[in-house]
Amino acid sequence: MHREREIAILGGGPAGLAAGYHARRRGLPFAIYEARETVGGNAVTFEHEGFRFDSGAHRFHGDDPQVTAELRELLGDDLVLSVTPSRIYHRGKFIDFPLSPFDALLKLGPRTAATAAVAWLRAGLGRRDDDPSFRGFAVRRYGEAIARRFLLNYSEKLWGLPAEQLSRGVAGGRLAGLTLRSLFKEIFPGKTADDAGSFYYPLHGYGTIAEKLAAGCGEHHITRNAPVVRLVHDGTRIVAVEIAGVGTVEPSTVFSTIPLGKLVGKLDPRPAPQVLELARGLRSRNLLLVAFFLRRERVTLNGSVYFPDRAYPMTRVSEPNNRSPLLSPDGRTSLVVELPCDPDGERWALSDAEIVHLVQPHLEHIGWVTPKELIGTSVHRMQHAYPMLPLGVETDVETLLAYLARFENLRVSGRSGRHTYTHVHDELRAAQQMIDEETLARTSGWRRPARLQARPLPGPVGFHPANPP
Repeated sequence: MHREREIAILGGGPAGLAAGYHARRRGLPFAIYEARETVGGNAVTFEHEGFRFDSGAHRFHGDDPQVTAELRELLGDDLVLSVTPSRIYHRGKFIDFPLSPFDALLKLGPRTAATAAVAWLRAGLGRRDDDPSFRGFAVRRYGEAIARRFLLNYSEKLWGLPAEQLSRGVAGGRLAGLTLRSLFKEIFPGKTADDAGSFYYPLHGYGTIAEKLAAGCGEHHITRNAPVVRLVHDGTRIVAVEIAGVGTVEPSTVFSTIPLGKLVGKLDPRPAPQVLELARGLRSRNLLLVAFFLRRERVTLNGSVYFPDRAYPMTRVSEPNNRSPLLSPDGRTSLVVELPCDPDGERWALSDAEIVHLVQPHLEHIGWVTPKELIGTSVHRMQHAYPMLPLGVETDVETLLAYLARFENLRVSGRSGRHTYTHVHDELRAAQQMIDEETLARTSGWRRPARLQARPLPGPVGFHPANPP
């Protein structure tokens, strides 16, 4: 009896797991190959002596009603609506995030607020120039004073590049609240800015999404500790994939979520030198997570607090308890600090104790942590947390995706897979779409036109400041 060839899903993060989940629901043969021991990629939940905390301040936005309904079906009562606002910590004051005009300007102090307000109004009415960088975009939109305090410093800390060298794609959409329109909404009674603190969240941590998807795939479909060695092609199709510890498989379709640059570099025969050069030029930022476990019920009322000031090494601190009370033992809470860094940088090479020592004095200075309340700490290292977005990277990514589109049985998805920023709901939607196309191809012989394979998935090519990684 003829055995139908499997779909090879490379990577067991949310995108890969979603593809396997939908493939199994449609009865398609598939296998997931994950390089690490654990699945979930950079959207997991860690456990430490009764505490649970995510690999970043993740949130699920209900922007896609169909995907949200599917996730509610997958998680059931474990998925709840959380209303947990965020704040910016700037010079000892907490400012609303996304930015509210009155709140941001008044907390800057009278003189600074006046200067910033004038610059902001002039920016909104001023001439548009041709500066394509993130700095040009931010200053044009918000004025120099506000842009420097709340966008440029923060983004330079996050990405490790001057704002002049960053693509405007890093802006995302979360700071768009500081507009003339939002000012009028605050002035007139009954008109308020949109609530940005409302989102869906699993009661036992964001990693529950990956856990449920993995269960839906079936463990027998997932091979761990199985990194990709090479992808053999004939110029139009991927004919074989060599997997470490597994051997060579001959899939019907390859669904890749591994980093885009690595995927191109593993093609055999190798691409032209100029293509390989573009692939090698794609870089990512890593993330250090430092969790502080406290003998205290609560530290803040916020889900996340952002730190744009350069005096602080961290970019963001989250308090998991404020997302779900089930993430800490009774009478206890935790703070999770995020420290972006380069893979080959000095900070990444620090020991766990050195990383804790780097952060703890700042938390003590703010009044969030005292030695008496501190129960313990935990450090986790997240690779490929943020795709780097220097000026011109979108063109390079599109060139690489166009090159890969020649392989009719190759699909590319995920944040690292397409070197872009995607939310989990984007990845669930894209995985379902790709599996639908595979189902149609097997039943009717239809094949997706190659030119469509290079089209970006839904979602901005940039960083969404409220939702890394």
